Amino acid sequence: MKKNVVYILGAGFSAPMGIPVMREFVDKARQLKRGNHQFDYFENVIKLIQQTASAEKFFLHESGNIEEALSLLEMKDNLEGTNTKQELINFVVDVIIATTPKVPDFQIQQMPTREWPALFTLNRDWQGYIAFVASLFGLQFHEGTELGMRGIRAIRTNNDTEYSIISMNYDMLIENSCEFLQHHYWWEKNIPIQFQIGNNTSSNESSPQLVKIHGSVDKKEVIPPTYNKGLYGSELPQSWRNAYNILVKANHIRVLGYSLPQTDSYIKYLLMASIDKLKDLDRIDWIALDPSHELEDRFNQFITFRNKKFSNSNIKGYLESIFAHSVNVSASITTEQVSFTYLEQAHDEFMQKVK
Repeated sequence: MKKNVVYILGAGFSAPMGIPVMREFVDKARQLKRGNHQFDYFENVIKLIQQTASAEKFFLHESGNIEEALSLLEMKDNLEGTNTKQELINFVVDVIIATTPKVPDFQIQQMPTREWPALFTLNRDWQGYIAFVASLFGLQFHEGTELGMRGIRAIRTNNDTEYSIISMNYDMLIENSCEFLQHHYWWEKNIPIQFQIGNNTSSNESSPQLVKIHGSVDKKEVIPPTYNKGLYGSELPQSWRNAYNILVKANHIRVLGYSLPQTDSYIKYLLMASIDKLKDLDRIDWIALDPSHELEDRFNQFITFRNKKFSNSNIKGYLESIFAHSVNVSASITTEQVSFTYLEQAHDEFMQKVK
C-alpha cells in the first residue's frame, strides 16, 4: 500500500506571490482600479464594503476583512431581497486574476550545462512552486539531444507515495506551474503531466488529484468568501464530496498557509467528518506564518491528535527547501540528472527544525 499524503492549501500558500489574503483585498483593489477603466466597477463594490463599517460601532466586526464584509452583504441580500452576489464574485475573480504573476519565460539556452539550480528559472519566487509540483509527480530531468538540439528531458518515476491537493484558493498557481513543466521540457513518450481534476480521471489515474473546494478563477465559478461559503440551504458541491473522499484515505495531512479562522467552521467540520474513516492517520503537520502565535493556539485547541506539529514559517521558505533539497541530494549522487523524488525527505527535514 502506498503512503497517502494530502496537502491542504490556504491563502497563505499563494500570498508570497502577491495574491492578496482577505485583509489585503480592498487595498489591492484600490491600486488596481487606478487608471484602469476595466475595474471602474470596483468603486461601487468598495463603497458597499465600506458601508459595513457602521457595524463596528456596535459589534466586533472587521470591515477591512473582505470575508466579514462580504458575509454581512450576503446577509443583507438574503434579508432585503437585493442581489450583489455576482458583482462580488466578479470583484474577487478580477482581483485574483490581476494579481497572479505570469510564469517567467524560460529558454533552455539560458541554462549552463548541467547547472541544475537554474533548471526551472532563476526567479526564486517561482522555483519553489514549480519544484513542489514536480515533486508531487516524482519527476526526473536530464540533458538530452534530439536532432542536434539541446534540451532537457523530463521523466516521471514510480512513486511510493500518493499525493493529493485540497485547495481553498481560487488562483491558478498550481495549474500554471504544471503548465510550465508541460511546455518547457521534452517528455518521454510525449505524455505530459496532468492533475486529476475532481471526478475527471481521463488522465493517468496515478496522477495526483487536485480539488478546489471553493471554485477557480479560470471558470469564474467561485464560492464567495462569506460566513456560509454559499453552502447553507443548497446541495453540497461535488468538490466538497471529492475532498472528503480524499481525506478519508489520508495517512498524512499537511496544511500549508491556512489561518484556521474562528468563523470558518465548514473546513473544521469537513476534517472532523473525515475522522470516522481516518483509521490510518499517522500525522498532521501545519505550516503557516504566525507572528502573534494566535494560530498555533487555535491549532492546539482544535487538533487534539497526539502526533501533530506546527511550524511558524513562511510558505516560500518551505517550497524553496524542497527545491534545494532535491538539487543538493541529486548532485551528491550524480551530475547527470536531477530528481524531484525527495519530497518526503525534504518535508521531514523542514519539520525537524520545529522546536
